[in-house]
Amino acid sequence: MAPPNRVGNYALTSPKKPSQHESGSADAMTLSSAKLLAIFDRLRASYWFIPAVMACAALIIAIAARSADIYLIEAGQKLPAWLPKATAEDARSTLELMASAIITVAGVVFSVTLVAISFAAGQYGPRLIGNMMRDQGSQISLGTFVAAFVYMIAIIQGINTASMERDNYYPVISMMLAYVFTASSVGIFIYFIHHSAEAININNITADVGKSLLRQTDNIFPDVDEGGAHGDIPDIPENYIQFPAKQSGFIQAVDIKKLIQIAKDNSARIHILYRPGDFVTTGDIVLIIEPNVSDNAEISEQILPCITLDIERNAHQNIYFLIDELVEILARALSPGINDPFTAIYCMNWMKAACIAVARKKPQPSAYCDDDGAIRLISRPVTFADILARCMDQSRPYTSKDRNAGLHNMKILADIMLRTDNDAYRKLILRHAEQLAQDGDAHLRSVIDRDELKQRYVAIKGLADKQGQINSVIHQEAWIGGSA
Repeated sequence: MAPPNRVGNYALTSPKKPSQHESGSADAMTLSSAKLLAIFDRLRASYWFIPAVMACAALIIAIAARSADIYLIEAGQKLPAWLPKATAEDARSTLELMASAIITVAGVVFSVTLVAISFAAGQYGPRLIGNMMRDQGSQISLGTFVAAFVYMIAIIQGINTASMERDNYYPVISMMLAYVFTASSVGIFIYFIHHSAEAININNITADVGKSLLRQTDNIFPDVDEGGAHGDIPDIPENYIQFPAKQSGFIQAVDIKKLIQIAKDNSARIHILYRPGDFVTTGDIVLIIEPNVSDNAEISEQILPCITLDIERNAHQNIYFLIDELVEILARALSPGINDPFTAIYCMNWMKAACIAVARKKPQPSAYCDDDGAIRLISRPVTFADILARCMDQSRPYTSKDRNAGLHNMKILADIMLRTDNDAYRKLILRHAEQLAQDGDAHLRSVIDRDELKQRYVAIKGLADKQGQINSVIHQEAWIGGSA
């Protein structure tokens, strides 16, 4: 069959600031969920958003407290007897002292945070910087000190009002809230010291990545039917529009629902040629639409916000990114300079949990239908074979050279095989076990270690042969299942 003819060619890139004559159509364009989620992910990974929100809230509280104090002055309210007798100048001096102490501690908190990030990046991998930046404990700690400092400064600026100086009035409400802010800052500082130590604990780091990986399996392999279709995918006809990338970068997010609606509104079908997390270069065809629609410029404007390109990968819609983080920690742990097989074992345990979770779920659809059952979107699905290969193929060069890691890797494959009844999955698992046994035979120095690894491969092969032999194999092999 002759190759199809390209009818249209419309660049796919990140939205730019519209010119003056384009502002009307740009304002009418709403952000898709892909753009919104990408913006939300950037905000989560920033150290300025939560502190900025808390600082704004503190400023509002300061304005309200000052207004309440002025109201008490004008209303002629008397101070309660239990409050200390002081002047506005005394309050100003106290606030200056507290503000100076708080901003000093805020600098310490910021420095400790940067040290923790640098340590994690150097010890466990630079891709974990994003995980550390998303830590809300550090963000809230920094935000608490910034908010307290902003509150103190706002109250200091308003404490010299004419009414307060004339009546020699002590700003009761403002000072009570200042003491609350100071006490909160002390408590947060104690919490932050503990939290910083916990944040660089390798068990917590791997658990954080592993739990994110399991959540991502639920997102991309939903248990409910979302209009997906399996089976034969229709061929691309001769008339279509292609959308090449006009800039290089990673695909961070794709708005599937919006693309389906666009295809339905135009009686068309969209083919996505890349997955979230893939790197595209200028000119790469990211998606195509068939058949050729009447208003190509309009559909180009609609599709543009549905795909987000950026300079870095993230975990949103990209399960491979989280697997790569675990593999990176594993690889560094098994490097000659560190030689920590137990950290590698922790990483493999979370990989096992993800593979078992995917094996239990329905396969990701390769096509999506609209409400009428017509195929509107065709994509490249993520399969169990992809997840298993990503985990095992990338970690095998390191685990096959270490006795403890290699044996645990075999145990992981056996555990995965026990949790699935799919014959195709069992064959894939057996193939990875065979490759691990071959690589271990080539790299392990001890004959005893090589024989032990081969024995485990033979046991896994027994699990894969027949379902009825599983119980007998498990009974013979004590290392299969729980062995802690």
